[in-house]
Amino acid sequence: MKIKLNLPTFSAVFFTIAILVGVFFWFRVTTNDMVTKNNQYYLEEITKAQASTFHAQLEDQLIMLEAQARYFEDVDMTNLDEITRAVSALKEIGEFKTIGVANLKGESIDTAGKYTKNISRYDYFASASKGTRTVSKMTYYNKELGEVLVLAVPIMQKKAPAGIVYGYFKKQSLSSMIQSVSHPEKTASILFTLDGTILAREADISLLSAKTTNFYEAGTKWQLKKNTSLDDIKLEVLNGNTVILPYKNTENINLISILAPLGVHDWYYAMLIPVSVITRQSKTISNHVLLVILFVSMAFIVLFTAVLFLLKSNEIMAKTNEKYMIVSTQTQTIVFDYDFDKSKLELNGSLETLFSEPQNSFEGKDVLSLLSKIHEDDNSFRKELLHLRYSDSSSVMREIRILCVDEIYYWFKITGTIVRHENGTPARFVGNIINVEEEVNKEKQLTKKAEEDALTGLLNKGAFADYVQKRLDEASPDDLYAFYIIDLDNFKKVNDTLGHIVGDRVISDTAQKLCVVFSNFDYVGRIGGDEFAAFLNLSTEGKKLGRKIIESKAQLICKKLKETYSDGTHSVTVSASVGVSLYPQSGVAYEELYKNADTVLYKSKTGGKNQFHIAE
Repeated sequence: MKIKLNLPTFSAVFFTIAILVGVFFWFRVTTNDMVTKNNQYYLEEITKAQASTFHAQLEDQLIMLEAQARYFEDVDMTNLDEITRAVSALKEIGEFKTIGVANLKGESIDTAGKYTKNISRYDYFASASKGTRTVSKMTYYNKELGEVLVLAVPIMQKKAPAGIVYGYFKKQSLSSMIQSVSHPEKTASILFTLDGTILAREADISLLSAKTTNFYEAGTKWQLKKNTSLDDIKLEVLNGNTVILPYKNTENINLISILAPLGVHDWYYAMLIPVSVITRQSKTISNHVLLVILFVSMAFIVLFTAVLFLLKSNEIMAKTNEKYMIVSTQTQTIVFDYDFDKSKLELNGSLETLFSEPQNSFEGKDVLSLLSKIHEDDNSFRKELLHLRYSDSSSVMREIRILCVDEIYYWFKITGTIVRHENGTPARFVGNIINVEEEVNKEKQLTKKAEEDALTGLLNKGAFADYVQKRLDEASPDDLYAFYIIDLDNFKKVNDTLGHIVGDRVISDTAQKLCVVFSNFDYVGRIGGDEFAAFLNLSTEGKKLGRKIIESKAQLICKKLKETYSDGTHSVTVSASVGVSLYPQSGVAYEELYKNADTVLYKSKTGGKNQFHIAE
């Protein structure tokens, strides 16, 4: 039977190809702007995250200094000899190479046993001696250490400052901190003050000359919006906004700088990235789209021609459609047939999901090599397959993770049946492998939703208890954990006076603040209306300071959660009372730790609120 190629057929082919080509050119025109905007948003988020991480690292150093300051709570700060004896007991901690102590006159001595010049004129002394922990606004030159940043905390005696503890933080250490949170692309991260003075930078920066000491001198041409000056940019950042600033550097390279406030003095954190990195991505996407469209066009023409010659009758057309429907319903499905006698495996179906160059047949050692694609956490299933010949089972059904061609593990459901010889020995193992990634992810999402508190997103009471108990079941006697119960003070008054909308905001704010105090390695949950709990997992390094870190976390909770809320007419101050129990001293099970922490929480409540107690 001859096929008639009429005008409508050719018109359909022509217009389909024309639409594909038109889509490509439209995409090529718009993709640069789209990719640029997406990258800028992505880089803004990274810069803010890096600034937050850097700020948190400085906070950790201040907490270490506060721990040292407690050694001087009973020292006579007017007696230099007594101060000298106490200082001699101090050791280097964290990144601090030298630690010093000064009285309120500014007379100081450091851990090297040397009296230093009077420090009362320095900005960090003025702040710390008034009871505020602080970071110096600039770097200072130290004869032994070179340029240093100074961190200082007050020594409190009878609730009043009696002196300060300060630490010299080498400028190289600042650069190392920046390096540790750097973006993997070809970027540069720097730290600078409001006037542009660069305080620290990455150790190896090709985008910013080592001779450049002021950020605002790095650009030969600032590409600012109309009627916008550098002073306007500084004001934007000073107001807490993240700013994108394009410019050309001294090497005539087009760059984009993303500026974000650090939250310390008027310092800024900035990431610099070449414009070429972004435009290269746009070109790559456009070229890939062109290739895809060309291949799709060619495939369409070949497919259309093949269909014309295949559809010789309605019967053939019907059978072809039926086969097409069967194949389409088996997307991401692989059918397997393993012959035990020949040690041969036959595969059919969506093999492109597993192999860059699909292969249908495997024998001997090649069959065993396929087992390496199974995730190591599903190792028990590997063993089950290896011993299948000797198994009495008639069928197998498991969900496992398999490494696919894109180097990502996806969930598959494997269902197989063992066909046996007349004597009962296995002859073949046949079945299919189906991609169930979407179903598994939905199940995980439902599990996560069941574990989360609806208002805060924290673990709910049941999930928190399960996670903590599981960690305790795996713990050893040498581990050290801290269990915190946090109860909000005056919360009922917030609901009664300011309303439940403000009450919900107090609960949400509390959750966010607790997530700042504790890390991703800890557990934080909401276990009641205004009652929260946290489980602190001390690292190997953290165990050396032990109780000091546990106490500093409790103090930080009290400090951060104390806040006044208002509706414009009335105001209520909310604070937190905290009870802490320790593993293994206060218990080795969840209920024991909860009970003991709750007992000392009562002491915090009845003792005046906004304080913490630790179960002894």
